[in-house]
Amino acid sequence: MNNEEQLVHFEEGLIKGYDVDIYQRATIPAMVMMIQEAAMQHVLRIGVSAKELVKEDLGWVLHQQYFEFFRQPVLGEKLIIQTNPTGLERIFTFRDFQMKDEKGEQVAQASSSWILMDTQTRKMAKYPEFITQMLQPSNDFEKLPRPPKMKFKIEKPDYEKTFRVGFHDLDFNGHLSNFYYFKWMLDSMPSEILTNNQLKSLQIRFKEECHLDDEVKVLIEKVDEKTYLHTLLKGEKILAEGRTIWK
Repeated sequence: MNNEEQLVHFEEGLIKGYDVDIYQRATIPAMVMMIQEAAMQHVLRIGVSAKELVKEDLGWVLHQQYFEFFRQPVLGEKLIIQTNPTGLERIFTFRDFQMKDEKGEQVAQASSSWILMDTQTRKMAKYPEFITQMLQPSNDFEKLPRPPKMKFKIEKPDYEKTFRVGFHDLDFNGHLSNFYYFKWMLDSMPSEILTNNQLKSLQIRFKEECHLDDEVKVLIEKVDEKTYLHTLLKGEKILAEGRTIWK
């Protein structure tokens, strides 16, 4: 297998009982988790996961992700998730995801940007030569649209909810798993919106880390009938910002 082939990864998925909502459709958090896990399995396979990079005092940090959802698959449905890097530009690496059903029809897709962090200083790190060489072919791969730029500030929240970080919410770095940022964004939405609408797109930008027993406040502001802004706060510090569009 050549380097270019190594950079494309396929992961099989199955919608299980604990993945679905009251309509027997996969929940958005379950779909997000499947997509994120495909990336984890890929970097494990090619030897650039946190497990290997910890020896270099390096770690990957998800900076921004943009999801588009075309439908929610149902209980028992089989899926294929394709993921691959799509280039290295200055401080960012990019990774795309495509989730398809057994007929090859698109269920969801996502683009993302990542940075490499020095785990000792908690600052951005320079890319080692072996990573830049590995990623070089991906600069020529077909790319999904990059996450669109977001500039917003919630002036007057319409909804608010508070969560506390528990032990089982932590990832292997001891930080709040990015899965819960997505989940808490959505769990803070009014139940009538979650019941009567489907999510069309979700964008999130991560800004700060969160730890055990931290209190996280989620603020939501309604822009129009289908668009909502989200901010996750720890005290006055912004942990993440996001936008959801519904249909």
